[in-house]
Parts: sequence; C-alpha cells; structure tokens
Amino acid sequence: MTARLTWAAVALALVFQAALAIVSERHKSAVFDEIIHLPPGYAIVKMGDHRMNPLHPPLARIIAAWPLLFMDVHVEPDDLAWRTARPWEWGKRFLYRWNDGDRLLFWGRLPIVALAMVLAFAVFAWARRFWGLPAGFLALFLCVLNPDVLAHGQGVLPGGQPGLGPGAPSIHVDLTCAISFQGTRIQFLKLLSSEVGSCFSREAAGYSIFLWVP
Repeated sequence: MTARLTWAAVALALVFQAALAIVSERHKSAVFDEIIHLPPGYAIVKMGDHRMNPLHPPLARIIAAWPLLFMDVHVEPDDLAWRTARPWEWGKRFLYRWNDGDRLLFWGRLPIVALAMVLAFAVFAWARRFWGLPAGFLALFLCVLNPDVLAHGQGVLPGGQPGLGPGAPSIHVDLTCAISFQGTRIQFLKLLSSEVGSCFSREAAGYSIFLWVP
C-alpha cells in the first residue's frame, strides 16, 4: 500500500470515528456531572476564576470550554450560587436557566471528540511502529469502534474512570510518546517526568499512568 493510500485510510477512519461521536452526542442530554465540569471550565477561561469545583485538575475542562468563548454566553455575576461557590446549583443555572444547555454541551464536547481522534491516531502510529502496518490498521479499527472510546470520548467528564475521562486520550498519547521514545535513558526520564506532570494537570485519576508504564 502506498503512503498516500495509507494516510487516506487513516483519515477516513478518524472521520468515521468523529461522525459517530458527533451524531451520538447531538442526541445526548447532559451526563450527570457534566454540569460541574463545563460551566466551571468556562469560568476559568473567561473570568480566570477557579472557585467552582476545584477538586479536579482543570486542563480538560479548560479545553472543553474554549469553543464557548466564541459564543454568546450569559452569566449572572451576582448570582448567590456563584458568590457562595456552589457548583451544582450554579452549573444548572448556567446551562439551563441563562443559556441553551444543549447548544453549549454540543460545542463543549467537540474538543473531547478531537482528543479521542488523537488517541486513535496515536494507537495506529504506535502499533505500526512496533508491529507493522497491518497491526496498525487492526489497532486503529479496534480503537475507532471501541464502545468505551466512543462513549467517554464525547463527554466533559474529567472525573471518570481511570483512563476513560476526557483527559484519558491525552494521557494515552503521553504514554505513547514517552514509552516509544528512542533516545538515551536520561532523555526518556525527562520526557516521561514531564508527561506524568501533564497527566496530573488533566485527570484526577492521573495516578493510573503508573499502572501503564512498564
């Protein structure tokens, strides 16, 4: 297979994955705790305020909230739930009293879909590098159609199961980059250390990286 056909097939698989996720999430209501992740993410990127739900690392929710900066989002600065830092109450008002929650969730989930696509590409590249092109395509096929990736790769849920939250695709990409890195031991340790720190900035279950590093 020529290089052009190879990359065309990979691109087609990734587009198919994105299409499945987007069509599915258009008809999905808010998952239980998306209410305390997407609105606080917007508060961080728009107002620089971390008062809402500081228990989880912020990077994943910040990534998800970026599309909302280009939308007409209404927030009540004098709201009691905001002033007293009650994330559940404020998140519900943010999504369903002041704004169109379905619209905000749709756009907020798109960056998570993109992260899942990055994960699928990393899986293909890793398998191809170590076991050849057929293994790469097999791994890509299994990843694109994996129910866990499809389900968890479209929700703003940083606190999900280890390896299945929106931070998970980037955590797995970190592992792919670090473990497959070809260089000196010192270079490897430097890269791995930076990726471990990056994991903890995105996912409360970032500790699970230690279960994957051989």
